[in-house]
Amino acid sequence: MKYISTMDIRPYLNRINFTDSPEVNKRVLYELQKKHLLNIPFENLDIHYGREINLSIVDIYKKIIIDKRGGFCYELNGLFHQLLKEIGFNAKLISARVHVQNEEYSPEYRSYGNYR
Repeated sequence: MKYISTMDIRPYLNRINFTDSPEVNKRVLYELQKKHLLNIPFENLDIHYGREINLSIVDIYKKIIIDKRGGFCYELNGLFHQLLKEIGFNAKLISARVHVQNEEYSPEYRSYGNYR
């Protein structure tokens, strides 16, 4: 199955100050992750302001890369996952849950869509 590109990676690589060649290898993966963590901040302002969160890659890309904002976990991880796929890495998303109280956990996130 052929992978279909959904974003221009050059502005993303510029945003994280990655100047090396984006090749599929361990050294590049480690450097991309480091640069992403150091240059794109965690931000959850939209959640606190009650704004609807759309987890489409197009919307996340605009918010974080074009508008130069940060993002919250689903946005940051989703965008980084997409970058890896665009470069050619065999990446996949896995879900996590947050311990909220006693023996209870938050709902597991399952797919892209609106989050509210």
